[in-house]
Amino acid sequence: EIATQNFPRAEFILENFILKNHVNLLSGDGGIGKTTLAIHAAVAIAAGVSLFGQQTIQAPALLVLAEDDYGETKGRLEAVCGHLNVKLGHIPLRTWCLPGQDLTLAIVGDDGREEKTPPFMAELRRVLSENRGAFVVIDGLADVASLNESLRLPVNTFLKRILAGLCVEFGITILLLAHPSKAAMANGFKYSGSTAFNNSVRNRLSLEKVEDGSDRRIL
Repeated sequence: EIATQNFPRAEFILENFILKNHVNLLSGDGGIGKTTLAIHAAVAIAAGVSLFGQQTIQAPALLVLAEDDYGETKGRLEAVCGHLNVKLGHIPLRTWCLPGQDLTLAIVGDDGREEKTPPFMAELRRVLSENRGAFVVIDGLADVASLNESLRLPVNTFLKRILAGLCVEFGITILLLAHPSKAAMANGFKYSGSTAFNNSVRNRLSLEKVEDGSDRRIL
């Protein structure tokens, strides 16, 4: 079957950076600009335009934001659209700002078993059914996963079975934003808790400051 059938390789929905139909983990210190970067990617993908010289595959986009309200998000979206020469009202982008609300998608026990399905998962699945093939930004990990981040089994379940399962079921691409610990930033690993955060995703990105006193970032 391997010899005779067509099994295409994974594509990049944002060339060289974000894998299509997979869970992508973006780590970076608080205030480094992860959300701003994710909004750039969402607008570029929704419009089908290049970003930072990298090509995109056009797809509808969904922003699931736990920290920013609609006022802050609209300001960022308008700035990004102006920079990319895109009209905000003309692209298939849906924004879901939910600060202060319960965005838990899964409660996973230490043994790796999902204890129950929270109500927000049903809401997300309903939205995804209306936006199949979407590029989905989830900001951030601590708001959507109730689990012990230091253990491999619960992290593996959340990333590989629950989030990756959504990718398969709805044909979506996920960019999951996360904060590394101080120790992780110091030792260069760029993720917090269990090594499963490194091993259970196909693609891991980090955003860092350039140590030259400028506002530049390295992705």
